[in-house]
Amino acid sequence: MANNDFIAGIGSQRPFDQGVAEARQAALAIISAETHPYVAVPSLAVNRSNLEKSYQEIYHKDAKILKALKK
Repeated sequence: MANNDFIAGIGSQRPFDQGVAEARQAALAIISAETHPYVAVPSLAVNRSNLEKSYQEIYHKDAKILKALKK
């Protein structure tokens, strides 16, 4: 996608955010607070125009794909 090849867009999972949500639910359960029966984090639509921002949002670190985006 960054190289403007065959992939036009994807729906990304958010593994970091999913882990944070699950850890919060576990902490609530430990202190006997009310928890939800399941935890879900919404997916993120990613395409070339929002790739840099989406990368940073998904992985919580700087995108190292800027050179490819400028091609």
